[in-house]
Amino acid sequence: MGSKQRRTKERQQQGFIQQLAARKALLLEKGLEQESLEKDKVILHLRAELKRTRKAIAAIDTTLKLRENARHQKLERKRTMATEGLESKKQRKASVDQNKTKKKKKQIALPADDTEE
Repeated sequence: MGSKQRRTKERQQQGFIQQLAARKALLLEKGLEQESLEKDKVILHLRAELKRTRKAIAAIDTTLKLRENARHQKLERKRTMATEGLESKKQRKASVDQNKTKKKKKQIALPADDTEE
């Protein structure tokens, strides 16, 4: 299971960048050309990992932004409710329940049937 923390993903990204640079340096020391560097399986793998890590960081940023927006909206709702004197849902529900108990219809007593057979 992968990490979902931004700091961890950033560390992984830096590690992949360093490994990629080290691998390129090693292959260039061996005398390989730039074209053959692009076809090296290890370099391709490191680039793929780097790409995945960057996407994960972007997803984490998006999630954090959405959470921050939701938190901000919640605070704004609370502020408007406080300034406008609106009741919270629980208070409204409690008052509605009290009104329902008060408004119960009285049962009408029907006259008794006096006819006997």
